[in-house]
Amino acid sequence: MFVVFKGADGSGKSTHAKLLAEWLLAQKYEVKLTSEPNNSRLGWAIRDLIEDENEWKTPEYLTCLFTANRHQHYHAPNGIKQALNAGKTVVCDRFVLSSYVYQFDCLYLVKQMNCNFPTPDLLIYLERGNKSEEMQILANRYRHFINSPESTSLFKNKFCFGNIESWSVEEFVTAQ
Repeated sequence: MFVVFKGADGSGKSTHAKLLAEWLLAQKYEVKLTSEPNNSRLGWAIRDLIEDENEWKTPEYLTCLFTANRHQHYHAPNGIKQALNAGKTVVCDRFVLSSYVYQFDCLYLVKQMNCNFPTPDLLIYLERGNKSEEMQILANRYRHFINSPESTSLFKNKFCFGNIESWSVEEFVTAQ
């Protein structure tokens, strides 16, 4: 099973991904916990680039970098594909949908470059309780995409929306 957490920065994706992975491990599932960008040299270079406000970057440039990192993350030895093929449950903090949100100004390129990555079996969207104006813009962009016919076929209507900070892992898993 491939589970992806998506949400604004600070919404708890990493925390909830870790909690779910820990719970699944306690239930004797084999689990791979991962995130994007991943912990490769390219992943760390992307993090540095994003944090550098003086660095020139365009949506197209970022799309290419994130897609290259995602390709490595998915196809490399010990990557997502290998874990899924081995029957492990993969819990990932961000995946393809993040590119649709953050590189919204070049959706044509995002779609073209990410069309061969798998659809998560479950996509969990977390919202922050108090959204800043910037996060509200991203949330509005995300909702526009989610309500489009394109998203229905792309993600097969497997979404869980809302703030699940108050849910226990057991309640979340049994709700599915």
